[in-house]
Amino acid sequence: MAKKGGHKISNWSLPEDKETNKFYKLLEEEGFYSGRHYGSKSGYSMRLPKNVIIFNANMCTKEHGKIFHGDIDITKEEKQLKKLAKRMGVDLYLFYEMDARWETSHNIDFEKALFKITPKIITVARESYKDYYVRSFGKWIYCKEFVKHHSK
Repeated sequence: MAKKGGHKISNWSLPEDKETNKFYKLLEEEGFYSGRHYGSKSGYSMRLPKNVIIFNANMCTKEHGKIFHGDIDITKEEKQLKKLAKRMGVDLYLFYEMDARWETSHNIDFEKALFKITPKIITVARESYKDYYVRSFGKWIYCKEFVKHHSK
């Protein structure tokens, strides 16, 4: 089986290097289990229409590559994500599923990141998406009204 940077490309396994292995333990302590899913995408989205949700998201760091794959609700988990960045001591980047696949996890294009997470702030990283996501009442929301208005 092909390997890159200690990761088995075809499935999740703990990496060989102890520093990255520590990150997996921190992820699990914060509730981010690799492969976790919220169930029905449409059902979850309908229940929480303004939440910023990335289904099948990839979480990566510049130092350690891909460290998580699964569903992330940024609106609901903002505090956990910032706490995770602080505990890990690195910035975290969230990608769509196709932008950080296992086949490319050793050569991630960080220009494709949707969000950058630091211990203090979450920012929209991809310039073309900045108008789709806004902060409202201290929470991230998907601005459907903006998208409808600007897609005419």
